[in-house]
Amino acid sequence: MRIPVGREVWDSVQRQAHHREMTDIPIKVRAYSGYRAEERPMGFLLGDREYRVKEILRSTHEERGGKRVRSFRVLTEEKEVYSLYYAEEEDQWYLETA
Repeated sequence: MRIPVGREVWDSVQRQAHHREMTDIPIKVRAYSGYRAEERPMGFLLGDREYRVKEILRSTHEERGGKRVRSFRVLTEEKEVYSLYYAEEEDQWYLETA
């Protein structure tokens, strides 16, 4: 799935993924923390650009490779859709690129 971002940002993300031999990119997320830490994303940084989450389209709790994660499909204020997830054991957010 190609993520609809500017060409320069996309090229940078792809280089990071290739360099790290991974398909998911660690990102910084501004998250709401209610009864649990990092409960849901409110915004995130991709390259030098900040995206604000307008709506959470889907959220799930699942295991990936033996790790517990919380996945979110989000709609940004720019009307772009992204898949993010929070790896609880790592305390790290990721952008899914594949």
